[in-house]
Amino acid sequence: MRLSGLTVRFGLWFVISVVCAIAQPISQVTAEDRIHSRSKSPFETPPQLRARVDFWKDVFTRYGKFDLIVHHRMFPQAVFHVERLEYIVEAMSPADQERFVAFQEAALKRDVAEVLRFLERGGKPFSRFEQRIDQAMKLVPGGPEKFSRAIQDDLIRVQRGIRERHQEAVRRAGRYLPYIEDIFYREGLPIELTRIPFIESSFDYEATSSVGAAGIWQFMKGTARSYMTVNSLIDERRDPFIASRAAAKYLREAYFRLGSWPLAIVSYNHGVAGVAKKVSQLGLDDMAEIVEHPTQRPFGFASTNFYPEFLAALEIYNERHSLFPGLEDEPALSFRSFELSTAQTGPALARRLGVPVAQLASLNLALNSAVWRGQAQVPRGYRIFVPTQVAPETISFVSYEKTPQRTTSRNAVRPTPANKGNSASPRVHRVRPGESLSGIAARYKTSVSRLCAINKCQKNRQAVSGEILKVP
Repeated sequence: MRLSGLTVRFGLWFVISVVCAIAQPISQVTAEDRIHSRSKSPFETPPQLRARVDFWKDVFTRYGKFDLIVHHRMFPQAVFHVERLEYIVEAMSPADQERFVAFQEAALKRDVAEVLRFLERGGKPFSRFEQRIDQAMKLVPGGPEKFSRAIQDDLIRVQRGIRERHQEAVRRAGRYLPYIEDIFYREGLPIELTRIPFIESSFDYEATSSVGAAGIWQFMKGTARSYMTVNSLIDERRDPFIASRAAAKYLREAYFRLGSWPLAIVSYNHGVAGVAKKVSQLGLDDMAEIVEHPTQRPFGFASTNFYPEFLAALEIYNERHSLFPGLEDEPALSFRSFELSTAQTGPALARRLGVPVAQLASLNLALNSAVWRGQAQVPRGYRIFVPTQVAPETISFVSYEKTPQRTTSRNAVRPTPANKGNSASPRVHRVRPGESLSGIAARYKTSVSRLCAINKCQKNRQAVSGEILKVP
């Protein structure tokens, strides 16, 4: 009877499918269509990942730097024990704190391993410590062999909490995040992608990793040179605007190649080719299925957890004021910008602008420290950011701008066709649907007044889709 019911339902489904296919033309849905046609966020946490995402939310918001979370490496939601050391180490020197915490980490791993051996032999958990480990192992797929495997394969791991660091990251993000969101919006990409720097760099604008990745988006030099200028004087990985445009371009390309945003996000940590290869080998393209696969682990710990960490950071930012009571976002950066028509050292430029060298350096992160020590010059044509209190007359005097100058790569990830050709010709921008004069001015690091002065237009008029505007 059940088989007959299934057969009937399948027959009805088949007839309806045929009728619909005849009634409607076949359409080709491209990756570009998928980007712009979504009606809701593509980053809802799947039920399969809920426990893992909650683990990372706890790491980011509940536990501090002296809290040790002992967990299973492959399934971190299986938490064996949490040791809180803050009140023990608070009177120690930083060096003694590190030594003590490292000693405790090793001791906790040994204690957990001993209990796992006991449980593997059929022992009944008695203490709360043993009961917690026994309950955690029920979250790990497999039979009795999973106990010995956890020991033999070094699957007992200790994670320190980062509440303090993540709270500071959320506060610090306010400086540039509104501009970064605007960049991604204008590129037609999900705004949620702008939360990746929370797990890449904690929005530390001066971050440099042990392997040489730099800036809030943590670009490696090799990858960065495909999108921006990286040399001995200028490292645009550290410029939040240019690096964000580069990240948007990279993620768009990764999405087109891999076909989904979760895979594109993981590729930011593992590389597009690496993700494509692993997906092909595993025969799966759903990140939840890949991450929670009971036996296979195609990525290392960092890449496997990159997407769950992203989802955790996304939820935390949306809930930041309840998770971090009293938190105040850093105000969005306010600045002016102009191009230099003559090369100048950093100290000379700061002196002429009446701005402290340190303040000017903090606004122009892509310039090498040698510039600010006076050992190198800011090149001609480079666009400089200055505080808003610097008067336009001062900027005009310092910049020596007589005619529009050709801009450098600071204004775009790569030159567009409109930028190529005779360097003496002004650049142009074709207005896209929905763009405004203020948005175009922000994109090119200029003001609406200057944009309208070049194009002889009224500041309060609307931009017309398809029109050509000269841009400084």
